[in-house]
Amino acid sequence: MKFMKKIAAALAFLPAILASTPDVKRNAEPGFVIRDGQEFSLDGKPFFFTATNAYWLHQLSDDDIDATFASIAALGLKVVTTWAFDDVVDEPPPYGTFFQLFKGDQITINEAGLQRLDAVVNSAEKHGIKLIMSLSNNWFPSTKGDKDPKPHGFLSNSYGGADVYVEQLCTSGFHDDFYTDPKVLDAFKNWVRTVVTRYVDSKAIFSWQPINDPRCFSTLPASPHCNSQTITKWTAEIAAFIKSLDCNHLVGSGDGGYYCVGCPKLYASNATNPITKRAPALLTMDDVHTSRAEVRAKALARITEMTSKRGGASLRAGLELAFKRQDDSGNGGGYDGSQGVDSEDIASSGDVDYSSYQYFPDQNSYGGGGYDNRRRWEHVQAAIAHGNVWIDQHAKTGAAIGKPTVFTGFGIVTQENLPFFIPFNSTEPFCPPEGTYFPTNDEQGEIYNAWLAETRCKNNGGVVQYQWSQSCLGENKGSSWTRQDTYTPILIGGNSPNDGYAATPQAQSALQNNAVSQVGSNGATG
Repeated sequence: MKFMKKIAAALAFLPAILASTPDVKRNAEPGFVIRDGQEFSLDGKPFFFTATNAYWLHQLSDDDIDATFASIAALGLKVVTTWAFDDVVDEPPPYGTFFQLFKGDQITINEAGLQRLDAVVNSAEKHGIKLIMSLSNNWFPSTKGDKDPKPHGFLSNSYGGADVYVEQLCTSGFHDDFYTDPKVLDAFKNWVRTVVTRYVDSKAIFSWQPINDPRCFSTLPASPHCNSQTITKWTAEIAAFIKSLDCNHLVGSGDGGYYCVGCPKLYASNATNPITKRAPALLTMDDVHTSRAEVRAKALARITEMTSKRGGASLRAGLELAFKRQDDSGNGGGYDGSQGVDSEDIASSGDVDYSSYQYFPDQNSYGGGGYDNRRRWEHVQAAIAHGNVWIDQHAKTGAAIGKPTVFTGFGIVTQENLPFFIPFNSTEPFCPPEGTYFPTNDEQGEIYNAWLAETRCKNNGGVVQYQWSQSCLGENKGSSWTRQDTYTPILIGGNSPNDGYAATPQAQSALQNNAVSQVGSNGATG
């Protein structure tokens, strides 16, 4: 009898559930990218992509959005990451747009702001570009006390995100309440529902990204209870929620790719993977050291080949010393779980379609020490080799899990861009210690070309450079959106924002080279 009552109660909710389910196409409809084993597929053909990040697009006029996409498409780039969130507190910004206004627990969605996101999606489709849409961000530092604060929308970390939800809806002051507090979860799911259902039929969407670079901590600290499983559970829950709304589009993990070697797993080793037909081989520190040794050997062999006999021995000896100094200095935050992230476990959850990882050696420690050697040649080769270790390990992780791997964000600051460098958890320019290595633009191009070649060699599904640089913006005064034609605060001298990673000409050339090299893999889609 009790069982029949439970059945009746469940059936009572069925009409409401069906009514709330959007009318969506099947995932295999033409024009939607799907996951096909360890690769992406578009209309029955492999889809490998080169991409960039332009988080600020919805702050631009229609004409400037079109101009930006036209420039990106001209290089052969197929995908762009952009922010599908924009949270402000107490009052709207004096200029520009926003998506949600928080006044304590009162949250108002700004339809006029969302129409600017519509403009981004429509322009992307017109230019044959697909979008990775990030639904939130880990970083939201305060500008209180800044001497010259940047306007809303200039920095990637000024769009709100996790800490806004926590500060407005909770009293604990712990960043990880974003992942666990029921009130926060309901509010965030309401935002996810608003955006995902708005674009459920759009062929311009490549994938949803629940949050960019989740960690246990941000500007707000982590609670004593946060660990890697906290973020894994949240990502799995939000990915499943997105899939319940939208079966057309992929969901990426969004995390920075940090490992938690030896940590307990929720998904990564509980059962045989239905794709690979075996239990995933989890990363061990022995694997880490082996990867470092393999990449180091390749770097030394490259130096031997590239240098003359007269100078080669000296350069090789210097690089060997540089690697020894860095390899022996510890495992670093890339592997010890200190970031509160377990990328293996997150990517193994069922509704996450691809694993992601990022690489920003100017800001994060991934293992080994800094570039403490003395000659610039050694700096460049060491930067290449250490980035290649990270790429290699994540390629192996994707293969073990049986899903595509995407390099969702990478960057290294050059000497030219150093005056503009503002780290993700800061709002003011960074002043490095004297003697800190930063490459020239040409050296950056060499490093990027090498990293991108490694991603092709390791069969990454895609790569996303952070971030795009666009010039000559704000010059057309005939746009339909007069508010930003009059004053666009994120533009300086007609240029898009630069937090130190704006693409140099050498970076853009490296991206174009990679896109050209992927054409054969993509067939007719290249």
